[in-house]
Amino acid sequence: MPALVGFDIREGLFAVVSRETYAQGVPAGGSVRPYIRVSNLEDALRRVQALVPDGLETQGIVQEGAFSFVRFRDTEDNVIELFSLGAKHHE
Repeated sequence: MPALVGFDIREGLFAVVSRETYAQGVPAGGSVRPYIRVSNLEDALRRVQALVPDGLETQGIVQEGAFSFVRFRDTEDNVIELFSLGAKHHE
């Protein structure tokens, strides 16, 4: 099985990932994470910092090849990732 199979679904990403690769030791259930595509990740990061200043789970924007993301917990403790593709980002 590939480590990640993803589908671009109207401004979002639906993905099935390998537990062995991305979630070792995570108990089944409660591991659903929305990935929301944004056009400007820097602006999105500033909004997250303003709304849930203690919620960031990444040190700013994480760049992995053409994929950039920010992970945070909302006020109800849900983990959410905002992402963009293709552009390099500055912190």
